Amino acid sequence: MSISDFVNRRISSGSSSYQGAIQEAIEQAGINSGIRANTSDTSPNYSDYSSIFPYSDAASVGARNNATGVPLEINQANILLPIAAKLSARTDTFKIRAYGEVVSAGGDVIKAVCEATVQRVPEYLDPVDEPWDENDATPLFPTGSALLEPINQAFGRRFEIIQLRWLDQAEI
Repeated sequence: MSISDFVNRRISSGSSSYQGAIQEAIEQAGINSGIRANTSDTSPNYSDYSSIFPYSDAASVGARNNATGVPLEINQANILLPIAAKLSARTDTFKIRAYGEVVSAGGDVIKAVCEATVQRVPEYLDPVDEPWDENDATPLFPTGSALLEPINQAFGRRFEIIQLRWLDQAEI
């Protein structure tokens, strides 16, 4: 559904309750098994702090190994870091075709068709409002939030034309 669903953990009772889909795939593939074979399995013990951590049992925290976080271990950060600049949480890409015709002075009909590839990006039309603003009262429907600038309330996210091309009659 979103990058958040892909990267972050979910509130549930399964393995996704303490790791995202990428980390779950790494764990299931056994990529770190060589490193972890030389250490012992352990679960963090927060049970002495149950007043602070109400879900402090091993099932809620998730079983971890002593090698978790060592430099040789592969985790989802190693996967996400190289592609982070290209990730975008709210982008939609679509094509728009426009048709026009005109009758020339000599009576000939001239037709033209163009196709634009348009992408909706996370940023608002007015960049004064950040796309991830935690003060946004309705993050799922940001154009309805009274905390946004009026232009962003009216028009929402920004659209960019990625490509514009003129089509031949054969392509129509």
